[in-house]
Amino acid sequence: MDPYPARANGRVIPLDLLRTSGATHCVLSVGGNDAREQFMQSRDPERITELMKRAGIVDAFRRLVREAKELCPNVMIVYVYHPQITNCPLLHLLPPAQTMKGLLINFSSMFTDVAREERIPMLDLSRTFNPKDPADYGSTPIEPSNTSGMYIARLVEHVIDNFQFGEDPGTVYSGVAPNIQSHNLEEEYMESSGINAE
Repeated sequence: MDPYPARANGRVIPLDLLRTSGATHCVLSVGGNDAREQFMQSRDPERITELMKRAGIVDAFRRLVREAKELCPNVMIVYVYHPQITNCPLLHLLPPAQTMKGLLINFSSMFTDVAREERIPMLDLSRTFNPKDPADYGSTPIEPSNTSGMYIARLVEHVIDNFQFGEDPGTVYSGVAPNIQSHNLEEEYMESSGINAE
């Protein structure tokens, strides 16, 4: 997962900071910059997905989550939001909205699979931010505003208050307080796989 700062031994520096921080919870938000790096290569979501997967993003993401959990067992992962839809996305070095939508679809399983396997919460900002509402974005279409920053803070607060780390199954949380939605990834997986829970 580049270009995260790393030591000579390959250890990501923020993980070392987490080790010494004494934090009780960790919120991991990664992947967005990895996608932005590929926009120079292609605007096709399938090609970008192929490039990122070939570069090892899926295994790197899974490894990062596991390493973070060793340092702080209460880990939440953040699924990125859709940038604001504007009339001139290229002005901000963004691809068209359809490309962004395709990437969100293509990479959703990377996040939900890890959340389910690791039994951790996932904050789904793609279902929380409204890409057509400028109030959800800051000075650029890729930065949260103070308003949407509070959406994130309220989702984190909701997870801390309601998710039992180490006991609950992986769960996706989305929406704006007080209307935060959640769904159990294990139940969803079993239903889609035709597995009987009994």
